[in-house]
Amino acid sequence: MDPRAVVLLLIFACAFVVMPSLVLRYRRLELRHRERMVAFDKGIPIPPDPPEAEANTLETYQLRGLIWLAGGIGLSVMLFIMMPIIAGQSQRALFFQEQNLKQAGYTKEEIREAINAEEARIEVQRQRSRGLAAFGILPGAVGAAYLIFYYEQRNRRRQVKME
Repeated sequence: MDPRAVVLLLIFACAFVVMPSLVLRYRRLELRHRERMVAFDKGIPIPPDPPEAEANTLETYQLRGLIWLAGGIGLSVMLFIMMPIIAGQSQRALFFQEQNLKQAGYTKEEIREAINAEEARIEVQRQRSRGLAAFGILPGAVGAAYLIFYYEQRNRRRQVKME
């Protein structure tokens, strides 16, 4: 499978997971807004926010940081391991290519050159595909930023309590 196809597949998979959750969250907020506007128009007291709409606690940032960091590390490891496997041909495919060249009437020297060139091309493709593992840096950096924020806020709260 072509490495570009794998990357596109990963992007589309993320889009099919992230986009529906964002749409559902937007609709939930829109319904809450309509409810408040109707209550305001009728002079009814505005209903309180549901419990899940409370402000983020400090532990929420720690959890988000760990999730994003683990996701970034997992993505990098997965791409680092899987992309060379996907990018390269197996020995079996090289064997079949050799058999096809023999049947086409190529000499042993020409076949050896073609196989060596194909193996060199595969190795270059494997090395290039390792660079795709860098895609995990972005979610890992987001996770690290959440964790840095968490530890900074925790230290500030400790200092405020001591004073």
